[in-house]
Amino acid sequence: MKLLRGPEVFSGVRIATVCVMFNHFHVLVEVPQRPEQMPDDRKLLDGIGVTAGHEAVVIAGQLLDSLAETSPPCEAKPRRHPNTQT
Repeated sequence: MKLLRGPEVFSGVRIATVCVMFNHFHVLVEVPQRPEQMPDDRKLLDGIGVTAGHEAVVIAGQLLDSLAETSPPCEAKPRRHPNTQT
């Protein structure tokens, strides 16, 4: 359960229940509505720190820096699941 709490905080999902079996587990989560404003890079790096540790934050920060140098900024657009009715 302790391993699930970091991703729960980072992603905003709520763990409703967990069922631990002999060789696997099941997790039922509640997924929140998409936020009006997507998190900025600092918030994403903070979440990575919570879930994966400082070394992962350093690597992700370097990746973001290199992407910022080579790619123009873009707006993320919500994507619909292929099975969703429009």
